[in-house]
Amino acid sequence: MEIGATEKKASEGRLKVALLYPGTYKEAISSLGHLIVYELLNENPDVVAHRFTLESPFSIEENLPLKAYDVIVVSVHFEPQLPKLLSYLSRYGVPLRRESRETRIILGGPGVWNPYPSSAFADGYFIGDGEDTVPKLPDFVHLPPEDWKMKGFYSPWNDEPTSFSYHDFSRSYHHILSDSTAYGRFPLFLEVNRGCRFACRFCLIGWTQPQRNRKLSQIVEIMEEHFSRGAERVVFMGSDVLAHPHIDRILDDLAYFRIPFSLPSTRLDKLTDEFLSILGKAGVKTLTVAPETAYWKRKLFIAKLIDNESVVDAAKRARSYGIRKLKLYFMVGYPGTTEEEVKALIDLVKEARRYIMVTGTVSVFVPKPYTPFQYLPMERIEETARWLKLIKKETHLDVMNPKRAALQALLSIGDRRISELLLRAYKNFNYHYWKRAASEMGINIDDYLYGSRETPWMEKIRTYVHPRGIKEGFEVALEVMN
Repeated sequence: MEIGATEKKASEGRLKVALLYPGTYKEAISSLGHLIVYELLNENPDVVAHRFTLESPFSIEENLPLKAYDVIVVSVHFEPQLPKLLSYLSRYGVPLRRESRETRIILGGPGVWNPYPSSAFADGYFIGDGEDTVPKLPDFVHLPPEDWKMKGFYSPWNDEPTSFSYHDFSRSYHHILSDSTAYGRFPLFLEVNRGCRFACRFCLIGWTQPQRNRKLSQIVEIMEEHFSRGAERVVFMGSDVLAHPHIDRILDDLAYFRIPFSLPSTRLDKLTDEFLSILGKAGVKTLTVAPETAYWKRKLFIAKLIDNESVVDAAKRARSYGIRKLKLYFMVGYPGTTEEEVKALIDLVKEARRYIMVTGTVSVFVPKPYTPFQYLPMERIEETARWLKLIKKETHLDVMNPKRAALQALLSIGDRRISELLLRAYKNFNYHYWKRAASEMGINIDDYLYGSRETPWMEKIRTYVHPRGIKEGFEVALEVMN
């Protein structure tokens, strides 16, 4: 069941948009960015936007095929969604090469902010925030794609430089409510801020999105509107939710009215007894923390200085406020990882488990564009797999597949040659298949993963951080490990 979907018929629009999420319905309805784009498009009386997911070739709203729409807009949040997207379009008769089709395909989202790895396929890209650029789609989509030029938009047809679009957070939003989300029945996805001020060297958001906090009055407006329509809980969104100046007040009010909520990763400096009391009063059972590493030298390297003692202290104190589980996120796969570093991670998990149940995930480092670590090689797959096997054995945490991480890296920091590889190998997202296909094309993917790295996207797309500052961040990191 949904509340708030558009009632427009495709026949009513001068421009008909197929808004595609390259995942399941549950994933799509749980993606706030995707839902905001849906709202931005349908606010225009001349535009009708209907949703598609990979589960069906027909639109959710009207059960029409893709060919009934003028343009396809795709929200790409993670690079591995790109092969899934191509498989879906190919299955239903959409030519993949942009030169071979009349229907234009425009991508947006952090999974394609480096447009090069998909540039043989896509006609254009929304770069950065969509609030100021997506509504302009009807103004340019009927023009030849060579003429698509504006801030916050990149077209491989003309290769004109552009820059990230940054919204000033002045507009409210409303989104569809559904009883079939990844967060339960009828959640309000409440984005209280955007961007991050900490600039961890591996993080795309911290280096491309300046932090902006939503006004409290606007947050209240959003909550009142969604709860009047049937929202049952709040899922907080933002890279640094607890940095919002009024977050304690907001959470306290929700706890007082017994409205359930969930938080993303929690900053340990915010875990005062007063804050933990609010969480306990609200019935929160799981506390999520992302130390990323337990090895002090690596903490300096990535610029995320969460000391191990604070993690253990959080485990101790959280239990006394009714919290039953501590969820930890770590990352391995940096070049030069040592046994001492891995042992520190294992010891931290075991120490925290003396006080509370501990679960979590160990991901593999994937270099991201526009960050200092866009220049950083990955650790060799075999070495990373060895460390992950040891961590899994000793802690029973979930671990990422390092071979899939390598493919994700190709789609993250690849160039136009990788876009040709994507078109050739999309049907089988398997490392050995891609490596063999790349070799047949004269591409050595080890050069992308482990060698010195060119960053051609930096010449075409500007962020608010000067390129020199990004390079200096990398140089400082290297000094730490020497």
